[in-house]
Amino acid sequence: MARLLALVTALLVVAATPTWADEADEADDLVAQGNELARNRDFAQAIEKFKAADRARPRVQNICMIGLANLRRQHLAQAEVYLERCRSRVAADDPAPEWLADAEAQLAAQLAATDVAAVDIQVVPASARVKLSSFSSDESFEPRILHLTSGPHTITASAPGFATATKEIVVVARTDQAVELVLAPEASVVPPPVVGPTATPLDVAPPPIEHGGWSTRLLVAGAGAVVGAVVLHALAFHTREALANPASADAYHAHEGTFELERAGAISMYALAGAAIGLGLYLRLTPRDRGTRIGATFAGGAGLVTIGWTR
Repeated sequence: MARLLALVTALLVVAATPTWADEADEADDLVAQGNELARNRDFAQAIEKFKAADRARPRVQNICMIGLANLRRQHLAQAEVYLERCRSRVAADDPAPEWLADAEAQLAAQLAATDVAAVDIQVVPASARVKLSSFSSDESFEPRILHLTSGPHTITASAPGFATATKEIVVVARTDQAVELVLAPEASVVPPPVVGPTATPLDVAPPPIEHGGWSTRLLVAGAGAVVGAVVLHALAFHTREALANPASADAYHAHEGTFELERAGAISMYALAGAAIGLGLYLRLTPRDRGTRIGATFAGGAGLVTIGWTR
């Protein structure tokens, strides 16, 4: 079992080695390109190469080279940030370059000889990241003291869960100042209220139904139902006569089904005519100051419709 585990571990190491090697080769190639650009004083492009190298394989050397390139092009605030970051990342297995102390001394001398001001940038919460308008868009740092040149500067602070805060400042040479940005918590998104079914109380009813129009319609409909009922009644009577004297058994059965339909239709039409005529006469004879009202309530997927008359 132990031999099997050792074999599997060895295979994993061998399988992973080409990836590590590729990353190391890519990072070394980027560093070499950055050094060449820096020798040609193309510090901006050199810095981009050192950043790419650090993304491929994080090393203290890459951060230190970014700080040194900024120092060479006189971007003292950025040199300050990166050289301090370089110093903070030094470890036993990732030592600082031999020239780091000399670069830090050069930075201190240039800050002393330049008309800059110490700006103490404080942010609430302290975990926020800060960006400066004079820095590249991908460069952020923790709240700290920075030495800035004279003129306007825009400071932006952001943190997860907080709204971004921005402040405009004007730096005057050798006039130190403190700046505080307080981030407000992001407004929580409140879901819209769930709108349930609308309930219409029974005592809040629509206006009364106009008697004249409805009574006329009902009476006309009732008269039409009477005509239909009479026609069906006559047909049923004729069919019943045929049933009384059938020509054959098949004819009897055929007339029997027809008779049942005609009789049921006639009864239904009489009932409909009676209801329509009765309601129409009631509306026609009811005084106009008495209203017929219809109310409805809908809730929980069910509904109730009521018809009432006021006296």
